[in-house]
Formats: sequence, structure tokens, C-alpha cells
Amino acid sequence: MTRSLRWTQYLAFATLGLVMSLIGPLLPAIRAEIPMSYLEAGLVLSGQFLGMIVTVPLGGHLADHFGKKPFLMASGVLLVAGLAGCALSTSFAALLLTCVVTGIGSGGYEVGANALLADHTEAGSGEAMNLLHFFFGAGAVAGPFLATLVVTSGLRWRLAFAAIAVLPLVVSLVLLPQRVTGRREVVHDTSALYRDGALWLCGLLIAVYVGIETSVYGWISTFWQQRAGGSILPAPLVASIFWITLTAGRLLCGKLADRIGLLRFVGHASSAVLAVSAAWALLPGPAITLGAVFLLGLFLAGIYPTMMAFATESYPGHSGKVVALLAVFAGVGGFVVPPAVGRLADAFGMGALPPSVAVLSLAQFASLRIVRSSRIAVPR
Repeated sequence: MTRSLRWTQYLAFATLGLVMSLIGPLLPAIRAEIPMSYLEAGLVLSGQFLGMIVTVPLGGHLADHFGKKPFLMASGVLLVAGLAGCALSTSFAALLLTCVVTGIGSGGYEVGANALLADHTEAGSGEAMNLLHFFFGAGAVAGPFLATLVVTSGLRWRLAFAAIAVLPLVVSLVLLPQRVTGRREVVHDTSALYRDGALWLCGLLIAVYVGIETSVYGWISTFWQQRAGGSILPAPLVASIFWITLTAGRLLCGKLADRIGLLRFVGHASSAVLAVSAAWALLPGPAITLGAVFLLGLFLAGIYPTMMAFATESYPGHSGKVVALLAVFAGVGGFVVPPAVGRLADAFGMGALPPSVAVLSLAQFASLRIVRSSRIAVPR
């Protein structure tokens, strides 16, 4: 892989992180203009994941058949359309629909960039995948800062969506003159791939992980506004604490995962997430909340990219399809969990967030135990 192509992947993933992290911190401002219940707000948070669920399975086949470059460029067009639609939405229905379109484009970036990296990585896949996802985190850090800038400057939240709609255009323009080569030979018996229960177990773990991640970054600004409204720390910046530690953690996790083993690393990380979330559920005060958000970002950092590296190494020749299947599970986790937390918040208040994260962390830990006991071949 050429250096320019590698950096184009990084730019695409930074754009993806910015897109995925923006809505949560803007929710209070959006709800002030477009009235929504917590359940409806949770559906808006999940709209992008719904788009991924609908389109990603086909996208994996398209990426493998036609190539990752045209697939990524088409995804960029959908991202621009979805973000522009969000900026122009005046009702809950319109906002949800355009978030779904944004999710279709986001799913294309998720599948295309991950599969392209897997095709060009023969060794050190844990480090390579964590580095790619570091740039997702870098974009995700910028999302809450952009939201804070817009809100505190008295600007309308729509400007944030309009501004980031430019980035997918830049990615496509940079990608256009580049030559993408070095694809692996694709194994044609795909039915055996989808019959392998071990791959579906990996997807289950991914779904729970994404449920935790989206619950924390999607609802933490609202939680903080209600529980520590008088704090000098603006609510959108609490989400940035999560993304900063998650992003920094990915610079550290890759080499560690390759050294101790991919699944062993995920096991240690899942145990730490469970311990921190349990402490937060028991003591949800402002100081503990900040500490929990900081540590959750750090310990969650390497789980998703390391599981992605594990799965793509375990099923060579099917990078697009494997990434697509895992992305479907990620979409399910992101689509189902935030509205469920929102429903609990409607019934019991936002204090339901820490216990919800603790329960999800227990499910993640249990999923990892099942994966480790399955018949999946451990990559060298």
C-alpha cells in the first residue's frame, strides 16, 4: 500500500469518527428546536446504525467484487447527501431519515477502509487496525469540540452538519487519482463462511461493544447536563474526555495486542471495562462520572479494532464480507441500545445510564468468554 493511499484511509476514518460523534453532543440543542422524547432522541442517535444494518451486507459483496476504491467514493456521495439533509431537517421524521442516509454512507466507509487495510496487512494486524481506528477516534474527539464551538458561539446546530459535509468530498477527490492494487484472491465458497458460528460469536461481541460505546458518548452529555448542570465543564466536552482517552488508547493497544495475543488482550480489556462500569453504577456522582468516562474510553479503546483484526486474519480472502458482517452486528448494537437506554431514561430518568452500561459490560465480558471457548482458529 502506498503512503498516499494509507493516509487517504486515515482521512476517511477521521471523517467517519467526526460524523458518528457529532449528534450526541448536539442533542440538547437539537431537541430545543425539534421537540423529541428521550426515546425519539435515541432513535436519532441510532439512525446512522440503521442505515448500516440495511446496506452493509450487500456492501461487503460490492466492495469485494468491484473494488474498494469505487465503493468508498460512492459512499462519500451518500455521506454528503445525508449530512446536508440533517442540516436542512425541520422535523423528527426528516432528521431520522437523513441520519439513516448518513448511516448508509458511514457503513460504506466502515467496510471499505477496514477491508482495504486487511487486504494489505500481512503481519502486525493488531497494530495496523488499531492505528486506523485511532484516526476514527481523532475525528470523534473533534465532534464534541465542534458541537461546543457551535453552541457556545450562539450559532445554529445545523452549521455543524453543513461544515462536515465537505470532508467526504475531500476524501473522494484525494482518492480519485490513486491506484488501488494488491487485492487478495477471493475464496468463492461464501456459504461456509456464513455457516461458521464462531464468526457470528465475534459479531455478537462487536454488537455489545458498540452498544456500550454509543450509550456512553451518545448520552453522557445529557447525563452531565442533568446531574452536574452547574459545573464549569460544558456538557459536550464530557463526551470529548471519552473520545480523547479512547483515541490515545488505540496508539498503545495495537502493539500490546500483537504481543500478548489478540483475544487475550480483548479479555483483559473487557474485564477492566466491567470493573469501571460497576463502580460507576454504584457511585454515579460527578467526580466518579468523570473518572469512569476517562477509564471507559481507555479500556474500550482496543476492543473493536482488535476483534476486527482477529476476524479478518481468521478468514483470509473474505475481508469485505467479514468486515461487512461485523459491521452489521455493530449497526444492530448501535441501533438497538441507545433507544433502549432512552426508554429507560423516560421511565426512570438519566440515572439509568450507569447501570445500563454496567449490564452491557457484563454481557460483553460473557460474549468474549464464549468466543474464546469456540472452535475459531487463533491467528498466528
